[in-house]
Amino acid sequence: DLYEDVTTTLNFISQNNKLGIFIYPIPELGLFPLEYYLNEFLQINESLSYERSYWDDYTRESNIYLDALTYSNIIKIKSQEIFCSEIIKDRCTAAKNGTMFYWDDDHLSYDGASFLGVKILEIVNKLDN
Repeated sequence: DLYEDVTTTLNFISQNNKLGIFIYPIPELGLFPLEYYLNEFLQINESLSYERSYWDDYTRESNIYLDALTYSNIIKIKSQEIFCSEIIKDRCTAAKNGTMFYWDDDHLSYDGASFLGVKILEIVNKLDN
């Protein structure tokens, strides 16, 4: 069972490390963003996104489970707060202003991974202060 595997992994990380970081699943797109630009359905400066409520509904069960897991030394980062709120409010965003955050329907591009990395560093840096 996937939930048991996640719990086992987080237990192991918690017991064997000072600090762990758990990133909630990256919002999936269900489309290949590059195709929208290459086929000229969108101009490069147009945003590509969908309603956050769709992702929230899709992940409701797993988020309830993950939210209930608590560890004093594991920081949980909700990727949907980054990709479905910070870029464009209440929209899961694949691309904005010529920056593509995804390579395909569910894998982050270099820019997307960098954006997530900056957010992780901001959280970790707050711990040092």
